Formats: sequence, structure tokens, C-alpha cells
Amino acid sequence: MRLHGIGYGLPALLDPDEPFFMITGLKMIRNQTLNPGWFGHPGTMMLYAIVIIEIGVYLIGLMTGRFANAEAFAAAVYQDPGIAFLPARYFFVGCGVLCVFLTFLIVKRLFGDRTALVASLLLAINPLHVKWSQVVRTDIQATVFMLLCVLASISVARRGRWRDYLIAGAMAGLACATKWPCAVVVLSLLAVGGSRIARADCDRRQEMMRLAAGRLAAPITLVLLSPFLLLDSATVATNVGGEAQLHHLGATGGSFLWNLGWYIADPLRHAIGVLGLVLAALGVALVC
Repeated sequence: MRLHGIGYGLPALLDPDEPFFMITGLKMIRNQTLNPGWFGHPGTMMLYAIVIIEIGVYLIGLMTGRFANAEAFAAAVYQDPGIAFLPARYFFVGCGVLCVFLTFLIVKRLFGDRTALVASLLLAINPLHVKWSQVVRTDIQATVFMLLCVLASISVARRGRWRDYLIAGAMAGLACATKWPCAVVVLSLLAVGGSRIARADCDRRQEMMRLAAGRLAAPITLVLLSPFLLLDSATVATNVGGEAQLHHLGATGGSFLWNLGWYIADPLRHAIGVLGLVLAALGVALVC
């Protein structure tokens, strides 16, 4: 399903953000730098992935004789952006499929095989998820890291090993390095860590140390894999300020409740339907 129509729009560039991300990757290659020079999402993990893909396309073209040199590659991409855009889209399709698999693993651990199959099937055919799996954007890749954090948090809840705490924290850091709001997934680690500390039969001091280490793993991973967030902090402040401003073209948000209502009435309703929303609400109520 995610491969169907994967080349839509090409060679025209219809998505407002996709060309920007791809050109940013090409600029990093041209300038031979690891500094993306843009941190609005911040999008660091996505941009590094794009750079690797674009280098791979160039090297394959060079070895097969399609491109004589870097200038020929740049000219070919200018004439037909699909040369670089399609491989990048395939990567994000892979991220979307990985989300389905991780959903299966998470639900299997919590509710068993049959429920896991239903949950992963619903995500596999979800039109919203399919749509954004076909575009060069941060959303689906960030979701992979969020699901990995949740999966590790389940291991924390059940085994509480140092490794589980550190992996959960690191995945939260990777999610944040891909898209700022995804840092909220660290709450899954804090919740299960807190529940372990509250248990009467645990070594509270040991559990608190492990939770602290897991929490530290998130910002450490963020800085290690996206060091220019500190090294180019002025650009970070400018980009984040531009993304966060309330008054700009396309700013349509409102209060928390207004935004929540919009998500339910628009993207979620179109993704799973009214019946799906009702069933989801019942599921949340039953779990709670």
C-alpha cells in the first residue's frame, strides 16, 4: 500500500516541505559539513539519513557510469528530481513498515497475539499513516524512535534492567533529534520508572539511580547525535522561534482544547472514522 503511487507528482515537486529537506541534504554534501544549518524540527536524524541516501545514489550512478562526476549528478537531479527523491521516499516507506512491526511487538507484549495482529493491521491500512510514509518528512521516522522508546519502557516495567532504562532514554533522545515535540515520549519511561519505585518490594535507591540514568540518556543522545544544536545555538534559536511563532502564514492553531478538537474532528476522523474513534475511546477506558 505504501509503494502504490510512491512516485506521485514527480518530476514536479508538490509537497511544500519535501524539496527543502532534500536541498538541505545536497547543501550539506556540497559544503562537506555535518551542520544542517537548519533546526526547525530539528530534523537532524532525517537530514543525516537524506545525506547518506543522496551519497549512495551518486556512488551507484558513478559506478554504473550514469554520472561522470558530481556536476553531472547535480545536473541530472535538476532535470529529474526523482533520481534522488524516490530513494528517499523508499526509505520513509521502510520507516512506515517498521512502525507497523513495532506496533505489533508492543501490543503483543501488552495484550497478546490476536490483539497485536488487529492493531498492526489497523495501522498498516491507516490512510493518514500511509500518506505520510510516502513523503520525505520527519513524522514517520520520529514515530519509529517513539515506538522503540515505548517498547524499551515495557521492558523497564517488567525487568527494570540498566540496559532497558538506557535504551528507552536514548530512543527518546533520537525522537527529539528528529522532531522536537516527540520528546514527550520520555514520559513513558518516567511513568514505568516511577511505578517501579513505588513498589514495596523494590530497592528504591537502585531504581531511582536507573531512572536518573535513563533520563540523562535522552539529552546526552540528543547532543551526541545532533551536536550542532549546541555548536550553532544561534541558528537553533532563530529556527525554533520561527516555528513557534503564533502569527504566520498557515498558523491556524488555537487553545489546547480547540487543537484537541481539531485533531479528533479532522485527521483522526479521516484516518479511522467515527466508529474507530468510539472504539479507541472505549479501549482507553477499558485499559484505564
